[in-house]
Amino acid sequence: MIKQTFLDIAEPSYEQAGAVIIPVPYDVMASYGTGARFGPDAIIRASSQIETYDEELGRDLEDLPIFTREPIGPIKSSPEAMMDAVEAAVREVDEARKIPVVLGGDHSLSIGPTRYFAKKIPGVGILHLDAHTDLRHEWEGSRFSHACGMRHAYDLGAQLVQVGLRSMPKEVVEECRERRTVFHAPRVPVPEIVAALPGSIYVSIDIDVLDPSLIPATGTPEPGGIGWYDLLALLRAVARERSVVGFDLMELSPIPGMVHPEFTAARLVTKFLGYLFAQERGR
Repeated sequence: MIKQTFLDIAEPSYEQAGAVIIPVPYDVMASYGTGARFGPDAIIRASSQIETYDEELGRDLEDLPIFTREPIGPIKSSPEAMMDAVEAAVREVDEARKIPVVLGGDHSLSIGPTRYFAKKIPGVGILHLDAHTDLRHEWEGSRFSHACGMRHAYDLGAQLVQVGLRSMPKEVVEECRERRTVFHAPRVPVPEIVAALPGSIYVSIDIDVLDPSLIPATGTPEPGGIGWYDLLALLRAVARERSVVGFDLMELSPIPGMVHPEFTAARLVTKFLGYLFAQERGR
């Protein structure tokens, strides 16, 4: 079996890589539309058709130091064990001094990496791009629902900056005021958002942060959202001005016969990796 690699480029060895793609085909904790388990494979397959030259950066990305590891198989018997497995994979990549990039899968999977970095870096920032708050204590009887994806790290003291929100429970609005800054869709005031973030951040992207006219292929779509270029402007700014310790992209649920959502998701991952490894990073 031929291994699929992100962008279909000649990848470096694991030891030489600067970032590691971690596919996680899991959507057991989705509460409405399912299918996000097919997202990682669809994104990686679509990435093979993307031009590696980036016109914005003025460079070819075929030499990006990224390694694509084998998918983490779903553990259907225990959502807690699934999150532990994702956290362990992220820890391994981070301790090897590489950037973990988790491709889901439903947004419960973000519990693993955000929980890990919240424990490792006191007061770490989480830039959470989503239509929903994902801050419920539990949903449908589980603390590991995708509706709880940000709760674990928040309770561990992470500073949460949420962008693109347009659907939220009243109790979250009233309860989660400390260490939480919100920018409701369609506002993406990049300087304000960056200023609200601490020096080290993890970026968690639910694909439904984008307007569903751009991304209809997601399990819990909400009308409205933010635009493609607003999202890119924000990601480029945080890549330049903050230390990004890792990121994820979640909740793509491919629609048979409709390929533009997975191409958009693959392009988004490619753009962010390009920003992170651009020569101007850190200036």
